[in-house]
Formats: sequence, structure tokens, C-alpha cells
Amino acid sequence: MSPEPHLGRIILSVPGIHYALPPIAVAVSTTALWRNGIISTIGPLGLAAPLPVMAIVPLLLSVACAVSHVAPGTPVIAQGWRTITARALSHSVVLIVSIAILVGGEALSTPATLGPSLRNLFVFTSLALLTASLAGASYAWVPVVGLFGAGVLSSPDASQWSLFGLVMAPSATGQQLALTGGACAIVVGIAALDPLNRAYLPRAQPRR
Repeated sequence: MSPEPHLGRIILSVPGIHYALPPIAVAVSTTALWRNGIISTIGPLGLAAPLPVMAIVPLLLSVACAVSHVAPGTPVIAQGWRTITARALSHSVVLIVSIAILVGGEALSTPATLGPSLRNLFVFTSLALLTASLAGASYAWVPVVGLFGAGVLSSPDASQWSLFGLVMAPSATGQQLALTGGACAIVVGIAALDPLNRAYLPRAQPRR
């Protein structure tokens, strides 16, 4: 019986971290150059409420998290606790790095942007990661961009749970951060379990 592979080998056999580097690099560059920027128009569309640039950076970071552990085209190893741990570590590390980028942007920027930035990170990452888990990492960006586009077209209101309140509001409440953060943690767990089991060989059943 061959020994089980180490966690490092599993991470290397199902690559993905390098796919996360380009969107992270763009997010870091945007944070460094335009952290104090305020967006009032997107193309011909005027925003109902000006949005800090740092509230849009999470869109990039959410895609990075979703593609941070891309499954191979064909099954190569069996599913087990090591593969689950590897997937959880891949997504969690990128998510922690993303939070650190937003915290750094908050420390360097003039307007207070950490609240809405974290809220948007949790919302976008939940959506992108769930899409990557169920449909494939190639489609992770589609619902995120669609949600942001719908938010741009939404009308301002006082509800913190409306589309405008969850995506475009220039401030975030503690309830929003707690619930969206909890939802994001749950989705990371779902992604770690790989519910469709696309990447792994079925376990052999013992003969009776």
C-alpha cells in the first residue's frame, strides 16, 4: 500500500493559487494608486451615491478567492480530509490576504472605507466562491459583475438589506458585517467540501 501524499503535494496537484495572483496584483495597485478616489459615474451612468474606489476593490479580490484552488480537468486524487483541508487553506489564505489589503487601504486613505469594503468583500466572495464550487471557477466573475451592475442601476433606499444597501451604500452596519461575514465563512466551508466532487476519484469500496 502506497503512503498517502503529504498536504503540500495535494496543494501542488490541484493548482490555483497562481491564478489568484493577477487579480490580487491589480487590487493592490488600485489600492496604492487610487485609495482616496471617489466614483460618481460609471461610463454614461451617474451613481445615486458616490462610491469609494476601495468599495470596488473587493470585486477583484472575490474573484481571486474563488479561483485560488482550481480543480483539474480530470480527477487525479481521492477525496479525503487532506484535500478538504487544502481547499479550505487555499481559500482562507487568499481571503485573509484580501482583508489585509483592505485594512491597509483604510490605514492609508482619507475617507473611512473599511466597513463597506469588508461588506462588499464578504458579499462578492460568497457569490463568486459558491459559483466556482457549483459551476466552475471560470464562471466565478459572472454573478459578481452582474450583482455590481445591478447595484449601479439600483435606487437608494434606507434598508441595509436591499440591493443598494448591500452593494452600493457608502457605509456598513455591524449587522451587515456580522451576517455577510458569517455567510462567507459558510461558503468557504462548502467550497472546501467540493459538493460536486469534480476533482477527486471515487473511493474504492471494499468487497463483501
